[in-house]
Amino acid sequence: NSQKVVCIHRGCTELLPLNKVKEHESSLCKYMRMKCKYAQFGCAWRGTKLELEKHQGKDKSGGTQCTPVNQPLPECPFGKVAGLIEQFRLNRALHDQQIQQQQQQITASLRIIHMQGQQLMNIQAKSVDNLLDVFTFAYISLCLPKRFAATKDTTWRHLFQSPVARCTLYNFFLVLPTIVLIVRVIMAELR
Repeated sequence: NSQKVVCIHRGCTELLPLNKVKEHESSLCKYMRMKCKYAQFGCAWRGTKLELEKHQGKDKSGGTQCTPVNQPLPECPFGKVAGLIEQFRLNRALHDQQIQQQQQQITASLRIIHMQGQQLMNIQAKSVDNLLDVFTFAYISLCLPKRFAATKDTTWRHLFQSPVARCTLYNFFLVLPTIVLIVRVIMAELR
């Protein structure tokens, strides 16, 4: 035969098989200690599950009996507004869910903005492999120094990042006077 034990809750005398004890003591026992479902709104009542049913039960006038600890059982103001409280709980849960969705959408939008910013910077990035970029860099840095100073950290940054790119620019600037001289001679010959 299986062993039986008595429930741990004061007042309960049920003998239970070992495999049913946990379920009985956690949810089925009428003598387990409980709080009123309106405790978070101010009801201080505590008692057994059996008393809770009476405490929250309907009285003759249609209200519920919900009272502070160790006081008689007049009608409870929390019971009278039970519908409002339940609506409040539902609205709060709905609002929490909506807030969480909005936060997820904001996070996703920020990720997309960051990725688009990176793509834009890659599109705008100048390279020493592109001869037009090198000529543009030389023109802006020599002829329009204020504009160059304003855009060097964004537009021209990639030309300064690697040592190879810097060497290419330095070599270009060393050869530039020779290129200008050759262009002048060619232009003079064409006239």
